[in-house]
Amino acid sequence: MTETTKTNFVKSYQPKAQDRVTLRNGCVLDVVNGQYFGAGTSVILQGGKIVAMPELADESQVPVDFTVDLQGKTVIPSLFNTHLHLSMTGGVMAASLSDMRQSTKYGEQQKVNNMAECLAHGITHVRDAWDSDLRVNRALMERISKGELPGPRILQAVAVGPTGSYLLEKLSLPMNLLMPARPDSSKDYAGGVAFPIDASEEQVRDAVDIAIDERRADVIKIGEQNPSMHTNKLVPIMTLEQLSAAADQARRRGVQSTMHHATVESFRRGIKAGVASLAHVPMDATLTQGDVDAFKASDCIIDPTLSVIYAMFSW
Repeated sequence: MTETTKTNFVKSYQPKAQDRVTLRNGCVLDVVNGQYFGAGTSVILQGGKIVAMPELADESQVPVDFTVDLQGKTVIPSLFNTHLHLSMTGGVMAASLSDMRQSTKYGEQQKVNNMAECLAHGITHVRDAWDSDLRVNRALMERISKGELPGPRILQAVAVGPTGSYLLEKLSLPMNLLMPARPDSSKDYAGGVAFPIDASEEQVRDAVDIAIDERRADVIKIGEQNPSMHTNKLVPIMTLEQLSAAADQARRRGVQSTMHHATVESFRRGIKAGVASLAHVPMDATLTQGDVDAFKASDCIIDPTLSVIYAMFSW
């Protein structure tokens, strides 16, 4: 076989679903211990899973169907962006008319570019943390799943909360001009499911079920922001009992819950209610050691989203 034939064979050969593929000559990251495995460590994959790392103790060599020479590149687990908003394609927080025109004109193209960039940087999963209208994101998911576009797997959050609460509030006329129109929360493509302010535990659980069964939510989004960033007015928030019911129902249904928070009090409420993750950080005061200990004892994680502050205000 000539060198040209060998090159063409490598380019044309694609491993089958159950082929064993070995990755050699790479730097394999040990994420548990925060270091690299020893030089010469290889990884054998099959069906999308690691089946062996033969150079490690107690690992035996297994036959492989295909070998990839990484030529010194680093092997890391695929990355998961746990908080983004696919529809936010603008470059600045205080957008000029020109910025808004550019965002409207090129927004869809920017989304497509963003998805390709995710894969290029090792991000295979993203979690859209909320969108008022789910139809655009659903269309993007479908195009990616069909192979029409390169992109990560998209998980969609749907907001659940009291009528008029953050993410479910009625926007003023100026805000309606600046932001995409919000469909009525009763529509099956609306990004939020509302329940009465005095809702019972059962009504809250029903709203979570609607978000999952009708809106196809992968994540239940809880918005707790006062005053609302969209209206600068005080809006309703859940009682602790309602908040606990929402987090518990999501957990029972096998989906995550995430809570938008910006205060120490919201941090404490989220931990006490058992939400799966807290988005952003408290900005009104300093957490106490007791707060930190309560967080460490919980199953909650934090998505601090500090890069948002840099991206929005560094311009």
